[in-house]
Amino acid sequence: MTADPTTAPGLAVERATWLPARTERVGDWLLGFTGGLTRRANSAVPAIAGAPLSDDDLTRIEARYAATGQRTVFRICTAAPAGLDRRLAERGYAEGSVTEVWVRDLGTADLPAPDAPALTEREAPDPAWLDGWLGVKSSSAPADRDLATGLLTGSPARYLTARSVDGAALGVLRVGRAGDWAGLSCLAVSTAARRRGIGRALTLAGLRAAAAQGATRAFLQVEVHNAPAAALYRDLGFSAAERYVYRER
Repeated sequence: MTADPTTAPGLAVERATWLPARTERVGDWLLGFTGGLTRRANSAVPAIAGAPLSDDDLTRIEARYAATGQRTVFRICTAAPAGLDRRLAERGYAEGSVTEVWVRDLGTADLPAPDAPALTEREAPDPAWLDGWLGVKSSSAPADRDLATGLLTGSPARYLTARSVDGAALGVLRVGRAGDWAGLSCLAVSTAARRRGIGRALTLAGLRAAAAQGATRAFLQVEVHNAPAAALYRDLGFSAAERYVYRER
């Protein structure tokens, strides 16, 4: 029986492909700590779908993030308990990025070969890959490379790089694995190489790499305001399956 191609992987699968450097548990909630690098790795999520959040546990979570010098961030998704978004808003939490999870089936997919410059695939991010990803991430301060490497390699993944004829990195992509799911993330294309099909080529190569590793389904996350990315993913057979938002104190 083929899985429903519009079914989201779920919080547990998504988290398994992007593990925080450190996780703490407060009640039935998991707190991610990775030095502020990405909200996905620095937010509180329910350990069990629909897990309640008492006022005492909420205060404890806020205290734990404050103790590390980080803002408290909650991910509000289908696994969160009903009413939590309104409750946090009333407590003064602002709405952060609104993100959609897009999915597609790989079991019977026809994946054309990517039309791109030389593509390399590695089991760990090399310096050029790290430069390609960190160089385009919007951040108020440069990310710690050791911290980034620890986050990226905390779960099984492949690292794809599109290179120019002289070996320079034009774009990068990460393909994580959790069960039969593959999670595509970290797609970044250098400013000079944009509008040349590099993102499309990397995504296709990532899907082919995922299928070669035995994955039957793939997912990725895209912020709702990123219309060009949504158009690319729709053209490559993805469809939106779930939407979530971050609430940040």
